[in-house]
Amino acid sequence: RVRDRLPLIQVWGTAGTLAMGVVTEQYKYIFWPYGEGMDPREELFDIQFDPYEMRNLAVMQENHPALQSMKSHYNEELNRWKKNAVPHNDYKPFGTIFDLALSWEEKKTALPKQFE
Repeated sequence: RVRDRLPLIQVWGTAGTLAMGVVTEQYKYIFWPYGEGMDPREELFDIQFDPYEMRNLAVMQENHPALQSMKSHYNEELNRWKKNAVPHNDYKPFGTIFDLALSWEEKKTALPKQFE
């Protein structure tokens, strides 16, 4: 095995499609931060038993045992992004936008202009 987890980062398209996630051998966790007319959402899928991602365990089982573990992986990858993101092409602000601890009101000023 090369790594324990792999980050997924979507920073193209429209603001409503921005997302960050992390995948392990068994689970996929995705955070959708956008809050203008939509509620930010979490998704957690057991990709071994639900390969088509039809059962969002974050909604079905709010205290699913894997949720905290995957959030921890997510936060480690987010911290890596914050530390290593290149300063050009508006990559750095996504360290704020994808932060689970911040409200959309705290994030929207960081949103690059092309997403407004």
